[in-house]
Amino acid sequence: MRTEADAQRTADNLRARTWLVGNPDRQNRLGQDVAYALCPEGRPTLLADPGSVIARRGAFATRHLWVTPYDPEQRWAAGEIVNQSPGGAGLPAFTAGRAGRPVRRTAGAATPGVAAGQAPPHREWPPVRRRPPAASRCRGGR
Repeated sequence: MRTEADAQRTADNLRARTWLVGNPDRQNRLGQDVAYALCPEGRPTLLADPGSVIARRGAFATRHLWVTPYDPEQRWAAGEIVNQSPGGAGLPAFTAGRAGRPVRRTAGAATPGVAAGQAPPHREWPPVRRRPPAASRCRGGR
């Protein structure tokens, strides 16, 4: 991934895709670049109708991974006030028109996407994970 446009990715279960985020300027004790692996679970992206308010507000959930250059003004994936927003804020707005910005060898922000197929019923709120996150089960990455 060299630019912001390249760094908007969707997981593919058929390829067991993982992403390795590394720093070529630092090496570990074995002489390899220090890095960590992002292992997406390959869940579906946002399942809302593309023209709906939910899709406009949650457009960040249309990809499994977004990598952008670090900017302290771009803190929230969905924008600052998502519950009162008409949509269009957040990661899609941050990357619109700036898709050519480099993400290699820059201070970047990797945002793994989290999409829920449907909102949990009120009796199940807040949702509780019943198993550890996928990243803790991920092996390798190289």
